[in-house]
Amino acid sequence: MPDDQFAHQQGLISKAEVRVLALARLQLRPGDTLRDLGAGSGSLAVEAAVLIRRGLIFAVEQDPRRIQQIRQNAARFGVSNLAAVQAVLPEGLAPLPDPDRIFIGGGGRNLAAIIGQAASRLKPGGRMVVNAVLLDNIQTALDAMQQLGWEADLVQVQISRSQKMPWSRRMAAHNPVWIISGANQLALEVARITAADPVITTATDLSGVPAIDLLTQENHLSIENPAAIQYVSMALLTGQPVRLHDPMGWIGHRLPAGAVIAFDTPEAKGATAGV
Repeated sequence: MPDDQFAHQQGLISKAEVRVLALARLQLRPGDTLRDLGAGSGSLAVEAAVLIRRGLIFAVEQDPRRIQQIRQNAARFGVSNLAAVQAVLPEGLAPLPDPDRIFIGGGGRNLAAIIGQAASRLKPGGRMVVNAVLLDNIQTALDAMQQLGWEADLVQVQISRSQKMPWSRRMAAHNPVWIISGANQLALEVARITAADPVITTATDLSGVPAIDLLTQENHLSIENPAAIQYVSMALLTGQPVRLHDPMGWIGHRLPAGAVIAFDTPEAKGATAGV
């Protein structure tokens, strides 16, 4: 996707050629959950959402102006599986679903803490990719991954683009970018050797939001559209309203207050809608 198709602030965008390599390093799979931390304008998150339409993308950014750009870019490219989350890193990561893949495009002086916090929630067999332009952050990312017991890999990218001259073209160089990647294969390897299942703590466990599939099992219900579970969970975790048909009052009281637009519940009988 060309850079000029994205709304962004004064050229603050990962160049298309760099995004291609970062996405290749992430090794995205259908249905993956990806966190894009320090998402900026959301260019990588949007491309990832296009690539894995059945996956979930969480673009986390502190600047409210860039949050608006992320949403604008998501709408422009017609992606519905991307949520823009305004949060300060690393504290704002707690409510989000556990990811299969993590991309860190910004971190500044908090990069080591962000890597450590993000890695603690990365699913077994997950991958993390960090793009760095500052020399100190290159070593910080390498050290952080090595402390996690990961085998870190480093690639340096130097992009030059042609520019027209009066009678020819010249190559204009962009700042070099270092792409650091690592994977937590250890948990899967231990599970394989011990014939055990790797344990995953989910975002619903940590945030107090009940898992939809567990609610149905507890109440002996069935799910007509299992593929929609991840989208309902994402809405509840990010505070978006969810419509509920619960005439028997079995599950409405278990969901976060204010997150449900209630239809046909015992508490809302006679009303068209209640919050």
